[in-house]
Amino acid sequence: MNKYSPALNPDPNTSLLTIEIPCSPGDETWAMADDRLTELCVAGLQKLGILQTPARGVTTVFSRKDEKVYPVCDLGWKERFEMIYNRLNRLDNLYTIGRGALFLHCNIDHCMLMAIKLAQHLEHNHGNKDRWEAIRQDFFDYRVRE
Repeated sequence: MNKYSPALNPDPNTSLLTIEIPCSPGDETWAMADDRLTELCVAGLQKLGILQTPARGVTTVFSRKDEKVYPVCDLGWKERFEMIYNRLNRLDNLYTIGRGALFLHCNIDHCMLMAIKLAQHLEHNHGNKDRWEAIRQDFFDYRVRE
């Protein structure tokens, strides 16, 4: 996380990892205890060479399970999305970003980049919504790469 922002992990002697595991409510992964999830994640990261073997210093672990993280699209969703987005966009002080708000299939780093771009836009363009629309269009070009 400190690669995204030093404020997220201010201690230079520690590393903070965030792992997103897609699963469904009620499946084996969803029901798995945090200690078992930790074992699987550490083993996977060691296999990839991201973590040392043996792992050292794992101090705190927790999981958060969210049921509705990725949007589900059906035929005609884009037209309905644009109608709602355009209505919300008329509000001068409302900016919608992220997976849920833009109905995007993207990774957390994309969402964080959207937030950073919005902060920069607000700082430098003083809320000019026309300029924001050009920036927002780039978000639809994000691609999830495995």
